[in-house]
Amino acid sequence: MRSQNRKAGIARARSSRTAFPLSKRAILSAVAGLFLFTAAASQTAIDPKKLERHFMAPCCRHSLLADHFSPGALEMKDAIANYVAQGLSVDSIHAIYVAQYGEEILSEPTPEGFNRMSDIGPWAALALGACVLLLVIRSQRKRGNRAAQDAAGHPRGEDDEIERVIREEFDTDS
Repeated sequence: MRSQNRKAGIARARSSRTAFPLSKRAILSAVAGLFLFTAAASQTAIDPKKLERHFMAPCCRHSLLADHFSPGALEMKDAIANYVAQGLSVDSIHAIYVAQYGEEILSEPTPEGFNRMSDIGPWAALALGACVLLLVIRSQRKRGNRAAQDAAGHPRGEDDEIERVIREEFDTDS
């Protein structure tokens, strides 16, 4: 009886070990397929409403095209919808309006030349700040170690002379 229970337990353990990796692989494959499907779908479908946020209003260039309702902005929104319907890419639509209005029409600068500093600058400042903080912490530790040595009875400089005088005074009294 005992051996039959033991064999049944071993058989269940073996079946669960082989079944788990298969289900794990199936789940992983399904997730990867879903990810690839959504990535492909997002690349092919361009939403004109989202694309309107890439541009400034052509009349004043102080607000986003998506938030503006002047006649020029409405005309530009219709043109963007037509370009998307024709199947033009985001980059080509950007190029059309940059050629027509200049780079000021874009809501975000292109990351070229000096404009790249807006991407790199904050990270460089953060790294510089971290280095300065590290140097300050190190100097404070060294300063703390010196104070601990002084408190522990390791005098430096003028303290040596004072300690010598005190020893002489106590030695002569006894």
